[in-house]
Amino acid sequence: MNDVLSNSQKSYQAYRYRLAGMVEYKEAYKPCYKVFTILHNQSIGPSEGVEDNSIFLIGIEVTLYYMQLFSLLLIIMTRMMSPVSSEGSLKIGVIYFSPIDVKLKKDLLYNIGITYRCNVDEIEGLRTLPTEAYFKARNRYRAPIILEYLKTIHGYDKIIGVTSNDISTTSRGVYDWGVLGLGYCPGKSCVISTYRMKTSNKALFKERFIKIALHELGHTMGIPHCAKDLKCFMSDAEGTVRSVDREEMSLCSSCKKILNKD
Repeated sequence: MNDVLSNSQKSYQAYRYRLAGMVEYKEAYKPCYKVFTILHNQSIGPSEGVEDNSIFLIGIEVTLYYMQLFSLLLIIMTRMMSPVSSEGSLKIGVIYFSPIDVKLKKDLLYNIGITYRCNVDEIEGLRTLPTEAYFKARNRYRAPIILEYLKTIHGYDKIIGVTSNDISTTSRGVYDWGVLGLGYCPGKSCVISTYRMKTSNKALFKERFIKIALHELGHTMGIPHCAKDLKCFMSDAEGTVRSVDREEMSLCSSCKKILNKD
């Protein structure tokens, strides 16, 4: 009996060393180590002993295996669900010039985060569009001037402005061409307008809103209009929101390469 108990204790001692190594790697396992030590002492104390405690040791082994597996899955799920990258090297700010539905704001932050793997924040409060951007002849605002204003906001690598007012730029030989959004390519700032996204379909409006925001931010990352895949959200809207509706909420492989290049 003493020989059997001694061998069993030796096995357990070796297991404790292995467990201690695990504890040194991950502090979270200390409580488990203490619990298993107490259970072991109670089950095979010096005076009581058992002929074989291999089942007990196997139980500990299996339990720790599943704990490690659960911890790994938890880390993976946390990273997948988080809109912020683990390094958080890029910081994007969202600034509002008009009231927007709270849930829509959250959806926008989430999609910006998972698409560009960045830290993204809503800049609190409503801002006023710069008065010098107002084009009285068409009752709308000049987007290039708004971009210049957004560049002056510090603390962010990229800034996107959101307004419900109509915006315009010079394009296709027309001085005041109405647009869904505009962004430097590459650069710091971009702006989008919900004025031309309007629809009674709330789900469709949400898709338009997020895709156009991702599109303009894509320009600031140096991604030009995509001519390879009409479903890529970097496709040119060609002056109509209908073109946006055919796009998907993702980049094509070519645009991903541009985004991920060093």
